[in-house]
Amino acid sequence: ATAIQYIPGEKVVYITDFIKKTIYIYSIDSILRANSVRPMDSIRINASVVSQPLILDKKRFVDFRWNTSATEPLPDYRSIGIYNFFDRSGKPTNYNGKFPVTFHKVLVSELSDAFAGGLSLSDDNTKLLFNYYNADMIDLSDTGGNLIKRVQGPDGFEPLVETEYIGKNEKTFSKKDARFGYTAFPRMNKNRLFVLYNGTPAEKNEYHSNRLFQFDSTLTPQIAYILNKPICAFDVDWNNRRIYGLTHLEKREILIFNFK
Repeated sequence: ATAIQYIPGEKVVYITDFIKKTIYIYSIDSILRANSVRPMDSIRINASVVSQPLILDKKRFVDFRWNTSATEPLPDYRSIGIYNFFDRSGKPTNYNGKFPVTFHKVLVSELSDAFAGGLSLSDDNTKLLFNYYNADMIDLSDTGGNLIKRVQGPDGFEPLVETEYIGKNEKTFSKKDARFGYTAFPRMNKNRLFVLYNGTPAEKNEYHSNRLFQFDSTLTPQIAYILNKPICAFDVDWNNRRIYGLTHLEKREILIFNFK
């Protein structure tokens, strides 16, 4: 299991097993009281690839859409969709979203690798946030996957990928000059958004960063924080104005930062 989601007010935790393509639902009370727990329910996902499913409400969930086709299904092949939507039984219902336009050519079979990123839901459950791992881009969409705004910066670069063919198999990987963009998962409440920015060469494979950016609800930049220690993931306690950062570089794996 590598994806965990907690929605305040529901008193349950959603944990995804990517191999079994299943979302397991656990009661918070049972987790707090027992040494070992069993899921109270589960959702079997009807998809060829499971990435980072996100519960939207009691009827739907969404996931990043992995395209495995090498053909262009539409004249504008970037419209193959960024998001897959499912009902709560795990059945796919529709897809939506359009990949960014780039100066360098990206093949249809490379789109999902080139534009992979971190998907999250705003605290008020009304917006989808997506920060791209291989470009310095952020998308703000409604929960139907309709793009509200896309911003790029601070450095203005796009994914640089290529595909290597070995017999009948193929592998997409970053080119020499590729860079890491935003990393981890964006966090947003009604008024502000936090994202962790990397910007380093991909060949260094440095997934920690101390550059935390704050935007307002319209994706207008506000503050660029320089943390005193780098982190690789984070979450936000909005009420107490604290950021909990995860690091693999310190013995104390969870670091706490205060913000204004």
